[in-house]
Amino acid sequence: MELKEIGAMAEPYFVAVSPHNYNSTTMGLAATMQVSALMPNFLITEYFVNLEEFGKSVSVNPLEPTDGYIPLPSTPGLGIEVDEDRLRSYPYKKFPARNIRQFNEEGP
Repeated sequence: MELKEIGAMAEPYFVAVSPHNYNSTTMGLAATMQVSALMPNFLITEYFVNLEEFGKSVSVNPLEPTDGYIPLPSTPGLGIEVDEDRLRSYPYKKFPARNIRQFNEEGP
């Protein structure tokens, strides 16, 4: 609900809210949509088409944009049903940590 609180702080100043939504694969997108629907100053959120196929593959009732809009689901909870068996077919992958140099490693 932190997103809603941020929206509430911006509203008296007539500032629109545009949530960052890189986790727009089904569950993250559904959560963002539900909270955004409560904010009168919500403007727009991100939707990554490169993640669309994955989202459709793990959802029984995927969220699909039509003419630039995604209808808000009216079913209970977040409004989506996740295919848990299909989701298990995408096991967690641990990626190696990036080798980002620290400021004290700079110089001669």
